[in-house]
Amino acid sequence: MKTLKERLLRLLKNNEMSQAELAEKIGCTRAAVNQWLRTGREPSPELLKKLAQALSTTPGYILFGEDGTTKSIESEDGYILIPCIDVQASCGGGCNNDNPCLIKLVKVAQEWLRLHAPFANKKSLNIITAVGDSMAPTIHNGDMVILDTSQNSVRSDSMYAFVKDGELFLKRLQRIGNGIRVISDNHLYPPFELTGFDLERVKIIGRVCTIGRFSDL
Repeated sequence: MKTLKERLLRLLKNNEMSQAELAEKIGCTRAAVNQWLRTGREPSPELLKKLAQALSTTPGYILFGEDGTTKSIESEDGYILIPCIDVQASCGGGCNNDNPCLIKLVKVAQEWLRLHAPFANKKSLNIITAVGDSMAPTIHNGDMVILDTSQNSVRSDSMYAFVKDGELFLKRLQRIGNGIRVISDNHLYPPFELTGFDLERVKIIGRVCTIGRFSDL
């Protein structure tokens, strides 16, 4: 289903639900439901959550379809809806992530984001999950990590998510001449350098903005 209205029509059919029943279930007018189905206009963040629950799906699927999205959404109530992707990044030996998909949208207050990630591009945020202990005590196994995916080159020393040989890592990267030094915060994991052909096989996915746990939308 390529458009929002096509997805909504399919979901209504799958749930054997009429427009009137949907409107009553989520507490909105029939005119609002009709507008979504007629024009494809996006519901408000509050109604989007109720809509997903009523139709047994996720907000991400309603907005973006099966392929998910890398687009953050600024809501009118002072929050940012950040796509949480079904991806694990290794703080250790690397993780394979075949066919990653959008799990849900995570609601984060803009004021909180300005405090903890003041230079992040609010339109290019994703949340992924860290596994392993090589970045402890900074990042722990199971921590959720917000990435700024507009930062896909190593412009300054910082933590980045990157892919090498099909595996996703979370490490601290430092520019050194024509290469990059890969550093783990856990002293049990020695640093190593990427140069030449090895460096060409690296793709920077995004810079780590902040780490923590966030309330689900």
